[in-house]
Amino acid sequence: MLLGEIQECPAARSALKYLAAARVPLRYWRSSDSRHEIEFVVDRRSSVAPIEVKAKRGATASLEAFLMRDDVEIGYKLAAGNVGTVGKKVTLPLYLAPFLFESLATGR
Repeated sequence: MLLGEIQECPAARSALKYLAAARVPLRYWRSSDSRHEIEFVVDRRSSVAPIEVKAKRGATASLEAFLMRDDVEIGYKLAAGNVGTVGKKVTLPLYLAPFLFESLATGR
């Protein structure tokens, strides 16, 4: 995601602030055909963790595509909604973002 796109989305902008405060090194991913993109990709011990931020509830086609990779154990969707899990995807409400990022930063 380009910085301009993050600045236009308040939810992504907040997530970026929390990630920066937790000093989590970030990467970005876009599929080779440019149909899918993940705003934030965080290194974990044995894999990476994609994080997709949604201002509202909605589909997560990009996250679903990324989670199909064998080298990805878990992915996160931050959205206005409740906690839930489906396969490798963990959905968390936006207000839990600081706790998720602190956990990713410390490896807990």
